[in-house]
Amino acid sequence: MPGGVYRVPPIWVAARRSTDVVAVPDEDVSAAVRYIRDYACQGIDVGDLVTAVNISRSMLERKFKKFLNCTPHDLIVRTRLRRAQELLIQTDLTIENVATLSGFSSAEYMSSVFHRFMGQAPRDFRKAYRGKSG
Repeated sequence: MPGGVYRVPPIWVAARRSTDVVAVPDEDVSAAVRYIRDYACQGIDVGDLVTAVNISRSMLERKFKKFLNCTPHDLIVRTRLRRAQELLIQTDLTIENVATLSGFSSAEYMSSVFHRFMGQAPRDFRKAYRGKSG
């Protein structure tokens, strides 16, 4: 239909750092979220986060629950998973390399977490998205 409007759903939406913003009215949580975004894929854990933000673990977890409805660990894992998804779609890296670059301690652990959250193995996720893109 000439001149018509065609709507094509996106295959993948890449979040850019400039648009990946969460407004949180708490300085500690804001600082923790920034730290997670900067270092999650370098293998940090909640202990590293607590040290960086200089707040007790229990207080940080309470604040995360209040403002973000998740734990600091949850956000670290989600950040790593998002990076793994990007790498699986955009590169031909091995699953082992994707795990390393996403901050997971091993490919087996990443695969387990990926399956739990995404409902499929990383290889199946890659195949599904590669099949959609051409």
